[in-house]
Amino acid sequence: MGGKNDDALAMASEFVAKSREKSDSLLLMVAHRVMGSTLLTIGEFENSRRHFEKSIELSKTRRRQSVYTLYMVEPQVASLLLLSWDLWFLGYPDQSLARVSEALALAQGLAQPYSIAFAHYMTSVVHLLRGDPARALESAERSLEMSREQRFSLYVLLSTISRGRALGELGRLQEAVTEMQSGISEGRHTGVGFMLPMMYSSRPPTSGRDRYTQQRVRASSQSCNGDDPDRLFCRRRPGRAWSCR
Repeated sequence: MGGKNDDALAMASEFVAKSREKSDSLLLMVAHRVMGSTLLTIGEFENSRRHFEKSIELSKTRRRQSVYTLYMVEPQVASLLLLSWDLWFLGYPDQSLARVSEALALAQGLAQPYSIAFAHYMTSVVHLLRGDPARALESAERSLEMSREQRFSLYVLLSTISRGRALGELGRLQEAVTEMQSGISEGRHTGVGFMLPMMYSSRPPTSGRDRYTQQRVRASSQSCNGDDPDRLFCRRRPGRAWSCR
């Protein structure tokens, strides 16, 4: 997210190489997830997909309980959720939805709150990408409820903004603007605002109402971020890293 893509890729490559040298399946599982995340960030979706799938394959060979207690997000859940974005950008919307649904079921089975909040948030994003704001709103609200209860600042922020985008696409413009303002303000207050560009991976507006909604939401965001408003409005294009406009 800091834009040092070459450094991140080099570090992820070293992690994978050293994990292979040690023949440690746990380290290798995590290394493939890290490499998948890095490649996703720079737009290498097919390569990213392969690493996530390898991480998922390795995770299935380990005892679930002993693994998930080591991480805030259970590794297989994380790989499934991030794989869903690769699949979306590669043109497989149904597979994308299937992967987030699988991840959510797994997280709920483990009763791990952080993984559940993450999964509900990512599910809301996939529904937004698929043009289903009603289901996106439902998932965002579930993530937001758990995140507030558990004090997960990051997912309070991201779920609030996802909820705002869903409201906007449902035509509830004033509520959308209020929600976006709240989310961005929360991000600035808690110091996790660097994650805001992730929200702008959703589909571009396809109708006059969508364009108007985006303009209203943009205006609300700029009013909350006087330092550098344009950085909030970032979108990923297939095969490209995050770019701001």
